[in-house]
Amino acid sequence: AENASFTFSIPAGVTSAAQIKLVVQDLDGNENEAYSALFSVTDNTPPAVTIADVADVYIDSVTTLSWSPSDNVGIEKNKLFYSINGGAAFALIDSVGGNESSYDWTLPNVRTDSAMVRVMTIDSVGLTASDTSALFSILDGIPPEISLTSPGSGFSIPEYEDITVEWTASDNIGLDSVFVFYSIDGGSSYDQTGATEAENAS
Repeated sequence: AENASFTFSIPAGVTSAAQIKLVVQDLDGNENEAYSALFSVTDNTPPAVTIADVADVYIDSVTTLSWSPSDNVGIEKNKLFYSINGGAAFALIDSVGGNESSYDWTLPNVRTDSAMVRVMTIDSVGLTASDTSALFSILDGIPPEISLTSPGSGFSIPEYEDITVEWTASDNIGLDSVFVFYSIDGGSSYDQTGATEAENAS
């Protein structure tokens, strides 16, 4: 009773109707009570979030990112990021509302074995939490494009003469090799006659 103050930690729970009640007791056990005015307890608990790991995926495919957010008051928004270098740097995918827990992501045009995704959950007072997936691969499943420009229609050449084949080729990631095949039966069967590096066009 000789003390005139007491300190304690506010427990979890956000409210606009918090109140302190004091009970004082004398030496004979008589008691009296006093009450504080109502006051507010604001949110000081960060949210929590867990993101699901992503399976290996292909460039330009669509994969669904899923996460599980929670907060004691309410979630304002979720921000999604991806990395192609094992987490050394992240780029923004999109920002979605706090009630969202999945997102259909179109994979970028990049091939990597060190991709990751991260979700950052932001609650209604700006407190944040984030989680990052395990590494996954973004694979290239898009075939290259090629157009044969020579020989053209109506071309004729004597046997045992050298023939030059010309083409244009491109790929979304990069070309590796070109293989040349020859048919004498209108394409029913082919024999490989050679190969060259992709930077060549003939």
